[in-house]
Amino acid sequence: MFSSSTRALYEEPPQGVIQVFQQLFQLLRMHWRPLLSLSALQFGMLFVTGIVLFLVTLVVAGTYLTSIAALMQPGTYGTGGIGRHLIDHSVGISGASRLLQSYYEYKDDYYTGGGDTNYTGDGNPDTAVFLTATFIVTILLIAVLWVVAFSLVISIFAGSFSHVLAEIYAGGIPCPTRSFAKGMERKWAVYCYQLFISLIITGAVALFVALPSALEITHPSVADMVIMIISILIFIVLIVLLGVFMTASIPSIVVENKSPIQGFKRSYQLCKNFVGFIFCSQICFQIVLVIVSILINMILDDLPAFFGLIGHLVVNLALGTIGPVLQFVLYMSMRIRSENVTQETLAAEIGLDLLIAEAVNLHDSSLVSDGSKNDSSAYQKVTNAEVV
Repeated sequence: MFSSSTRALYEEPPQGVIQVFQQLFQLLRMHWRPLLSLSALQFGMLFVTGIVLFLVTLVVAGTYLTSIAALMQPGTYGTGGIGRHLIDHSVGISGASRLLQSYYEYKDDYYTGGGDTNYTGDGNPDTAVFLTATFIVTILLIAVLWVVAFSLVISIFAGSFSHVLAEIYAGGIPCPTRSFAKGMERKWAVYCYQLFISLIITGAVALFVALPSALEITHPSVADMVIMIISILIFIVLIVLLGVFMTASIPSIVVENKSPIQGFKRSYQLCKNFVGFIFCSQICFQIVLVIVSILINMILDDLPAFFGLIGHLVVNLALGTIGPVLQFVLYMSMRIRSENVTQETLAAEIGLDLLIAEAVNLHDSSLVSDGSKNDSSAYQKVTNAEVV
């Protein structure tokens, strides 16, 4: 159940980009099966979730979708198309669409009733339905449902990857099903943390991107342009720093059972002394990832469609495992270097020490039943059960 092959991970924790990449690929080479299994399961759950949400959307908002599709037809509302009808709605005067008379000709009955824009003649859909509260609420609820569902799936597997990597570092034999169960257990904590980060990013976008851009558009000037550029640069720096300081957040939530806010604080405390190390590792990883993706896509694009599709699927599964591994390598490197954490400590945090105790107890019971007093045999059996 346990392996001693990961002891070296604690003896020489990565302290530079090259060492990070070496440990990253060592973990991928030695434990690719459980990591790819989780990645494949994640892809499958995202696919099934998308199918279910699509069916739910059809059932709940099928009428609206049909109307939208009909409005996209160029012949809707006579021969003027949706663009002509929207002009009437935007200005509030049905006669405004006569500006398009040189191209199209409205039906005479459209203008009956003193400029009524709620035209429903000849079975054509009515765009006024899209201005109702029911339509707006329905679309918003469906959008929220899509976002929450996909975010939950991503949260589950973010926790699952952290747990399976913790088992590897603790010297255990990684078990995808056990890690998936842990991901399910911690999904809401991870989801709330990701929601918290999303709100921070949204606020930063509004403050440093949207507001300066709006000011520059409404009052164009050199000063406003300079302010907008500086604001965007500040936004980029803040996002980079957020990514650096929050590197250890999800592993802390899953491995150390922190709450979302505690994980946020824990990550900052752990990462603040390793900013350069984390930033260089992340930026080099992104550069390598882009280059490798371009090269692989160039190769796969020359293959027949079927083989290209299979190739892209395999590549996406492989790439989906690398990001979480990098994050956990950085997390463990910081803990080992700053806190001198050991395998036994990590095993206790994720519950592997209980499995060790059970193995030792079973061994002791077998000694009693057999009446054996062979100390060397006992030592060997207990050692095989320990995390070393």
